[in-house]
Order: sequence, then C-alpha cells, then structure tokens
Amino acid sequence: MSDIDTRFFIAFLASTIGFAIWFIKRLIDEKRAEAKQRAAQEGLGRALFVEVDFNTTDLGTCETGSPSLESLRAAFADNDNLLPHITFSRSFSDLYRSHIGNLPTLPDDSLVKTFQFYALLDKLHAQVEGVTSPSFRTLSVDGKVAAMDLIRSTARQGRIVGLDLVGELQRQFPHLKLTRFGLGEEDNSSQNLKRRLIRLDKETSNLQGKHDGNLICRAAA
Repeated sequence: MSDIDTRFFIAFLASTIGFAIWFIKRLIDEKRAEAKQRAAQEGLGRALFVEVDFNTTDLGTCETGSPSLESLRAAFADNDNLLPHITFSRSFSDLYRSHIGNLPTLPDDSLVKTFQFYALLDKLHAQVEGVTSPSFRTLSVDGKVAAMDLIRSTARQGRIVGLDLVGELQRQFPHLKLTRFGLGEEDNSSQNLKRRLIRLDKETSNLQGKHDGNLICRAAA
C-alpha cells in the first residue's frame, strides 16, 4: 500500500469512526431524553390520578348527599331567604394549575379528558358562586330549583368524565398500578369503574326524596 493509499485509508477510517461516535452519542442522548420525558410523564400521571380520584369521589357526594328537587322546592317555598349550604373548595386543583404547562406531555386521550374534567370543575364553581350571591334570593322558586338542578347536573357530568379519566390513566400507565383510594384491586379495573358509575346512579335515584333541608354538595374544584 502506497503512502497515498495509506493516508486516504486513515482519513476514511477517521471520518467513519467519527461518524459512528456521533451517531452512537446521538442515540444515547435521544434515549436519555425519552427516559426523562417518560419519567416526567409518569410522575405527572400518577399525581394527576390522585387529584382526579379525590375530586371524582367528592363529586359523587353532591348527588348522594343532596335532597330531591321536590324537597328543595318545598323548602324554597317555605322560606324566601333560604340559601342552600354548599361546601366547596378550589384547593384540590392545585396540581393541575401548577403543572398546566406540562400537561401536553400526557397522551392525547388523557390530555383531552383532563381539560374536560377541570373545565367542568370551574363551571361548577361558577354555578355555586351564583347560588351564594345576593341575586339568588330574587329568583322565583322554579328559578332557584333550576339553579340547584344545574349544579347537580354539572357535578354528575364531572363525575362521569372523572371516572373515565382515572380509567384512562390506568390504561395509559399500567405498570404504575394506579389504584383508586378505598377500592380493592378488582374494583379498580376500568370496566368495574363503569359498573360502579351505574351502581352509583341507582343509589342516587334511591336516595332522592329521603333528604330534607339544604343541599349538601362537597365538590372540589
């Protein structure tokens, strides 16, 4: 091999090795970035699951712990100054609000349902503020009952979306073994969550008409 051939071979070998090193380094960097993004996504998914689970459970209380519309109508008719007692807190959306910039890292299905869920909580909060405002007393009995029914309807929508969202997060992150608080492993499957929603609807229907007095709605937003 001549000197020219040797120099050409060395130059070619050096450029090939350089490209191989660059390519391997790029693959390693991409793997590290993917692992970092996946870890952040899983951390957000786990924390979001806990917050949505709590709020979803609390939204169910708005239905099961509330009087029937007939009872409300009678109570409003008896007392023009009656204001329903609705316990309500915004403190349980802190995680969502503090990490809203990171939500796009979630899978698309979870992202859409997350925005839907918290939008319903904001809507519910606004409706509750309307009931506690002085103008509520100026409404007719039918108007007051309609306002309370709207709150219950929004709470139910939020509960449905919330149950769907926690089930979606369980499917998106199966290795995290996300478990709803107070439920066994069998009850935490997505199918059983849907059955539980149907059962809760039946329980709500049975409970309506058994309560008198003010609406007790412990919903978090």
